[in-house]
Amino acid sequence: MGRVILSAGHGGYENGTQDPGTIAGGTTEAQEMIRLRDAMVSELRSRRVSVLSVPDDLSQQQTIEWINTRARVGDIALEVHANAAPNPDAKGASVYYITNNNARASDADRLLRGLIAYLPVLSSRGAQPDSNGGVGRLAFCREIIVPSLLAEVGFLTNPDDRALIQNRREDLAAGLVAGLVDCSLAITVRPPRLSRNWHRDERQTPR
Repeated sequence: MGRVILSAGHGGYENGTQDPGTIAGGTTEAQEMIRLRDAMVSELRSRRVSVLSVPDDLSQQQTIEWINTRARVGDIALEVHANAAPNPDAKGASVYYITNNNARASDADRLLRGLIAYLPVLSSRGAQPDSNGGVGRLAFCREIIVPSLLAEVGFLTNPDDRALIQNRREDLAAGLVAGLVDCSLAITVRPPRLSRNWHRDERQTPR
């Protein structure tokens, strides 16, 4: 299987200002996702899976460039985020993939199933095309030259989800890693071309 490339959402510098992401319950999305990412790195290494961890001080565009300069066929990239909503009752995990790509949709479903299997108390909001995101497209899903997914592991604005993110971090990490291993094995069977058009090229190929 290939390598796993992990990025913690937010935390970097955008226009000279550090981006904390969502702030709720006395913590920030950036802090919690860095901790989750670090737990995932440990879990992957315990399984002897090669992993690259994106530096935390990079902007979104720098993160994409950092990954693209190091990526090779067979790799998979994941960025972890916590969701937010004005309604504190909103809860659950979702995984985003590039719209109209059946292979990535399958990978998103694998990742989510792995997560929920380890933490069934966490509700699932399903695998989602990135066009369903608030801005209509997610750069992490579209601009990286290897298969890439973006996971929202729960709502930081929901007390129950926030407690899971903070107190069940090892289970979150283990579930995400289990899903990533399944994705990586599938990608090894059908490695894409490394080009900025691979998303468009791959979705034309029956799987």
